[in-house]
Amino acid sequence: LPNQIWMREQIASSLDIIATVTRFADGSSRVTQISEVTGVEVDLVTTQDLFTFKREGFDDQGAVMGRFQATGSPPRFYEELQRRGDNVNLAIFRD
Repeated sequence: LPNQIWMREQIASSLDIIATVTRFADGSSRVTQISEVTGVEVDLVTTQDLFTFKREGFDDQGAVMGRFQATGSPPRFYEELQRRGDNVNLAIFRD
């Protein structure tokens, strides 16, 4: 068990962002969720959603239509970018 916990911590510390891809009924594949890895709690890797894809129906050809919606939570690494003096746009995280 300690090796499994160590391995989860190593994986979680090596990732900042996870993009989830979903295949829809129309055959298309799209990114449907963008999440930040926030750490490890006991035996779970914890994440915070940044953007989610909101399906809004189908077009005339039957293709899935939708848009990304911000969750309102900027990623934690943006704070580090700001401290370093990088120009960051927090407005993209507000819907």
